[in-house]
Amino acid sequence: MKPEDIIYWNQFSGLTESFSKTDMRLVKTINVYGFSKHTDLLVQQLLNDGEISFEKRVQFIPRNIFAPKMHEGKLKCKLTLRLKEKTDTYIDTCLSEYTDTTDTECVVGWIKFVNKINNPINCVKGKCATIIHDVSLLTGSVEANSALGILATAFGAYLLGKMDGDWQRIGKSYRDVIYSPIDENKALKAEIEKLKNDFFIEKTQFETKISNYKNTINNLNRKLKETSCLAEKQRAKISELEAKIKTYNHKQKISTIKKEKRDYTKELLLSLSGKKVCFVGGALSWRQKIEECIPASVFISDVNFDENLIRNSDIVIINTNFIGHDVTNKATNIAGSARIKIIYTSKNNLDSMSKDILKSIKL
Repeated sequence: MKPEDIIYWNQFSGLTESFSKTDMRLVKTINVYGFSKHTDLLVQQLLNDGEISFEKRVQFIPRNIFAPKMHEGKLKCKLTLRLKEKTDTYIDTCLSEYTDTTDTECVVGWIKFVNKINNPINCVKGKCATIIHDVSLLTGSVEANSALGILATAFGAYLLGKMDGDWQRIGKSYRDVIYSPIDENKALKAEIEKLKNDFFIEKTQFETKISNYKNTINNLNRKLKETSCLAEKQRAKISELEAKIKTYNHKQKISTIKKEKRDYTKELLLSLSGKKVCFVGGALSWRQKIEECIPASVFISDVNFDENLIRNSDIVIINTNFIGHDVTNKATNIAGSARIKIIYTSKNNLDSMSKDILKSIKL
């Protein structure tokens, strides 16, 4: 993300501002207790181990300058940043300080990294935020309080700026550094054994499937032969029956029987008897045919029609041919508001149209 997309909010001091390009320089290295360390390695260690530490020790001055080994010196101060909670949307950490004067560890403050915010913070707009919260008053040293701000800025620049808040993929390179070659060899050998077992299982399953397929093919070939024989017998039987039909002249008798044709137009007139019908659309020749068969009907062909023609009808029949959308929409809206049944047809043939309308009336 860009620096201006990241909000820095110190709840203790009240400072709320966007990150700057100067803040982003801490993506590379930070300085705590006078020691410079790489930010990316510190972040990876925090996410993998759960904590990181910075120590300040009393300098040990040997009496013999030729002594081969020296102690590292007595621990004076120690800062520890611990990972307290990690989710897909935020990371919360706690910074504490140990001093030899009190021989105790005290909380300095908390640092939270949020990779997505929906609203501005104290009128400052951004997409993510680094938040310093729950600062303990008068418990941390000057260096500890300074480190709180440095760590918040550096880790925020790295996690939210460089990594775009995708901390799930952080840590692999650090794990690779600390990963033992012996452990890696064991893991590879285990993986090889697993692959061998998987291959054996898959090979066995494949061979079993091939055997089943062969058996299925053999069974199908056998059934095909049986079916072919049966088909030959059936063809012979059909030929025998056809000969008998010719003998008794059944074909001639069947051809003389005519199925009475159904008169859908007549049925429609009976169904519409006593009802007021309004026809919308359709070609002129079609409307003339309707008018001859159903004299009591009314017709609408353009958008400037009398709305009462529809409101006073029992059924509205819309022919979707030769009609504009504006006429259809107007007629549909009026009929719908008056709860009048609407039937659609696209047939120009009178009998086919009557069949269409009869089906819709019966629904």
